[in-house]
Amino acid sequence: MDKKPRVVFTFVEAGMGHIVPATGISDAFEKKYGDVCEVVRSYIFKEDNQKELLEYQDVLINDTKKLAKSKIYAYFEHNLGEMIGSKLTLKFLDNHFKKVIPFIEQKLIDLKPDVLFASYYSPAHYALNLKQKGKLDCSVVTYIPDPILYSAWDRRADIFITNNSQAYNIAKKECKHNVFEVPFVLRKEANEIKLSKQEMREKLGLPLDKFTILLSDGAYGQKKLKEYTEYLINLDKNITVISICGKNTELLEYFKTLKPNKNVTFLPLGFVTNMLEYNRASDLFVGKGGANALVESFYFGTPALVSAYANRLEYYISNFYITKCRCGELALNLKTFKKKINAILENPKILDEYVHNLQPLQDNSGAEKSADIIFEELTKKFPQLKQNN
Repeated sequence: MDKKPRVVFTFVEAGMGHIVPATGISDAFEKKYGDVCEVVRSYIFKEDNQKELLEYQDVLINDTKKLAKSKIYAYFEHNLGEMIGSKLTLKFLDNHFKKVIPFIEQKLIDLKPDVLFASYYSPAHYALNLKQKGKLDCSVVTYIPDPILYSAWDRRADIFITNNSQAYNIAKKECKHNVFEVPFVLRKEANEIKLSKQEMREKLGLPLDKFTILLSDGAYGQKKLKEYTEYLINLDKNITVISICGKNTELLEYFKTLKPNKNVTFLPLGFVTNMLEYNRASDLFVGKGGANALVESFYFGTPALVSAYANRLEYYISNFYITKCRCGELALNLKTFKKKINAILENPKILDEYVHNLQPLQDNSGAEKSADIIFEELTKKFPQLKQNN
């Protein structure tokens, strides 16, 4: 070959649930096939500092925050999409963002992908439009991070990768092309954590013998984090409370002013890069129903109390993992949370059933299997790759 095939992995900031799988799969692909392929990681809307694309990225970030804060906004946005279907949803979005679309399309053309990977809807959708116009010659691979196929996902994609049976069955009915199911994609760092719960607590400087509760409400630290933390740290219980505020610096500074009960070890943190270590060290995760946050805890055998849904998608996520898979419980208001957390603290064996149910989710081969699927798709355009692997 005159050149290596070019595989472009796109990264879009609209919650970590989109960035984490793109990171895990791109790392796995480069490790396995980087010698015969050119691997490009593109923060597509911000890496060039282009005004129009930066503004579009800010819209996505603000929309994510608004979905977390406003139930009415979240209900309207997601239910409208379900009611009108995928084609009309995409037409609506195209009209809404029509001024920035030429800049997105030019960026995609400039990236010159042979395969374009997307874990967020818009790079895939606009790449597919370019393919239809004959302006882009590539395969489009989408990774669906949720247990449903949301209306904004363009059904024309060449490959759909799902991480659970529910999303797989929906995609098989609605999509014309190849649909695959792999285990949930976690960061490669999950495989690198070999310490036991006690050893991890020792590494992090946490008490070894206290029931440890990890709280997080996504990258922007919204929803119930404040009131649930306040309740926990005032309990007369021998517990450790770790509250991850993410990018919500105002909440972090407020937490630093609080004085917990003398029996409570309280650790307020901002944005952390070692979240997986805190997952490993904890006995219980408390937070909103984002797929990535839940399954990262589940991978380490930590059940969850889901405190909120940021949007309709998180309702479906929680319904799947909590109600169907029985990996924890719902505690959607402070009254219910008080009742359930006190019951757990009085008798931690309540969690044993959930710990048992978590075992099928402790498989971190999803990134490597996704990498294999992408490579197989690439060999359709470059059959000579099979001779080298």
